[in-house]
Amino acid sequence: MVFLCLSCSCTNIKKYPFQVGSSNPTEYIFQMSLDELREKIISDFESLLSPDIEEIMCRKLTVYKETDRPLYDSIFNLKENSKDLILSTANSKHATLGYSDVYFIGKKPLLYKAEFHLHFERINSTTTKIKINTLNPRVIVGKQVVTLASHRGYKYKKVEPTTIEEYKILLRIGKIAGEKKMPFINLPEQKYNIP
Repeated sequence: MVFLCLSCSCTNIKKYPFQVGSSNPTEYIFQMSLDELREKIISDFESLLSPDIEEIMCRKLTVYKETDRPLYDSIFNLKENSKDLILSTANSKHATLGYSDVYFIGKKPLLYKAEFHLHFERINSTTTKIKINTLNPRVIVGKQVVTLASHRGYKYKKVEPTTIEEYKILLRIGKIAGEKKMPFINLPEQKYNIP
């Protein structure tokens, strides 16, 4: 196999930092029972309804549950994770979550890809905390030749989670759960050109 990077130097990635105190929450307490909230999340993320434009990222995610154990053994094998969910683009090899608000080469945002572990914690019979853990966050930094038959693939670079995608998911869950007082999302302030 021959590997050759055809574009974008991996060393030129720029991360636009948030101002101090402006990162987003990655956990939230919802006023709904764990089982009801979990079922609403599964139903919503599995539906094929047309998304609002701000929810397009969430519509690219597939829900994986405990019954999908072989894909995520290391998570679902733990008793405390038995009700947890995974949101992933794994069903489509090169699907991304869209352009990053944080990672750039020059002024061009990079395509971002990650999976999300939704950890559920029952606070009481009507209150549930969800914490989002990000798995394998990465950006596409170029294309590469995978075989001599000219099959192309993407070259990825691992990056730190941004809290933006995590909070977009929490906001979507808040909408499903009827939460009215969730804080607005914090985004870096910069201008860029989408390629």
